[in-house]
Amino acid sequence: MDAGSSSSPLRIVIVPWLAFGHLLPYLELSERLAERGHRVSYVSTPRNLARLPLPLRPAAEPRVELVALPLPRVDGLADGAESTNDDRELHWKAFDGLAAPFAEFLAGACADETTRPHWIIADSFHHWAAAAALEHQVPCAMLLPTAALIATAPHLPSEHGRARDLPRYEQEVHRRGHPELHRVGTRVLPTGGDAPSGAADDDSADMLPPGFQDRTSGRGLVTTGWVPQMNILAHAAVGGFLTHCGRNSLIESLLFGHPLVMLPIYGDQGPNARQMEAKQVGLQVARNEDDGSFDRHGVSTAVRAVMVDEEARRSFVAGAAKMQAVVADTHLHDRYIDEFVQKLRSPQQVQTLQTDGGFSSAEAISTTSSGFC
Repeated sequence: MDAGSSSSPLRIVIVPWLAFGHLLPYLELSERLAERGHRVSYVSTPRNLARLPLPLRPAAEPRVELVALPLPRVDGLADGAESTNDDRELHWKAFDGLAAPFAEFLAGACADETTRPHWIIADSFHHWAAAAALEHQVPCAMLLPTAALIATAPHLPSEHGRARDLPRYEQEVHRRGHPELHRVGTRVLPTGGDAPSGAADDDSADMLPPGFQDRTSGRGLVTTGWVPQMNILAHAAVGGFLTHCGRNSLIESLLFGHPLVMLPIYGDQGPNARQMEAKQVGLQVARNEDDGSFDRHGVSTAVRAVMVDEEARRSFVAGAAKMQAVVADTHLHDRYIDEFVQKLRSPQQVQTLQTDGGFSSAEAISTTSSGFC
């Protein structure tokens, strides 16, 4: 089947990183591609697949295959610990062990022309997916849940951003936490900022200090598991959102036009927060430049500016409304997906990635699911 044909459905293998901030936007892309008639193999580990918000949308479900690859056992990593919610450090070692089962899966798919993928779309950490794609001559693209890291990661070449633009504590977090970012390509195609459907419950109350819930009883609701965030943000009583500025939470909040109190912690969250602050959508909590620490006074100052100070709040509400017009524009995001599919069908794009061997080359295609960045 020719990927360049405008009528033939594509067969696409989608491989997200093992964290819900990645699993969910990849699933959203899978559904949107499947709704357009393409066949998608969504690859992850058994427990992560079981925790996805299923069933899929009816128009997509018949064309999405969930492929479970067992996560290799690693000393110290508990049985069933398959996402970064469980143990981030040991996760890297187990994650690299997925190279062999993925290679076996791809070899089986490529053995028959009726199942051979036209594309692999993998996350930025999946060096083994690119290697397998090269071995079997399957074009490979990288999907970034946000484009912010391309522009600001301090250890990328200078044309991508400058280290001095980042707080010192954030530079250190990037250096320790993102060893694979050198694989990021330079050509970026937007796929839209679709709001994810949510995630299954993963309660872990033991992370709270002893007696915390008793001391805070009657002063709000505290939960440590997954909550129906979309339903909460849609409620008319919500006037603002304190968020770590992960991609999913940002899109969900902006979908309803909420101004933000921002407390970024890791990865793309700092650049995301600075983008939103520049667009006057909200205010960051003041942090110590060296170690990233903050205190209750910084939190209360930001909350008062966003929620209480009338002049400041008017500005933030107006900024959030402008972003809402972009995030809630379904026609815009549908167009992004349609244009993305056309790029996947382009013989020139296929030839480029087959020659360059995946996304280790500067010519590889990167895609971003954050169309508003």
